[in-house]
Amino acid sequence: MPSARKRGYEASHPDFPEDLVYHIIMTITQLGLEMKKYHAIWKLWSPQLMLSGLTEENVHTGARRAYREMGWWENRNREFPATYPE
Repeated sequence: MPSARKRGYEASHPDFPEDLVYHIIMTITQLGLEMKKYHAIWKLWSPQLMLSGLTEENVHTGARRAYREMGWWENRNREFPATYPE
């Protein structure tokens, strides 16, 4: 089984600027529900799916800052399997 650090959700290099990652996460969370109306790939999106599998060790500092600010970080240890719309 691959380590958590190697999972597919790791989307940015650790050297990617913290403020930029923070703003990207905040933008995605603000647009996510609306985007579900316009593109099929967004039908899979959920806040829970963004957090699934994240730990203090494998999350980018900018993303962690955004999740904490939104009050989502506490939910990161819950298991959220992807579900597919009908």
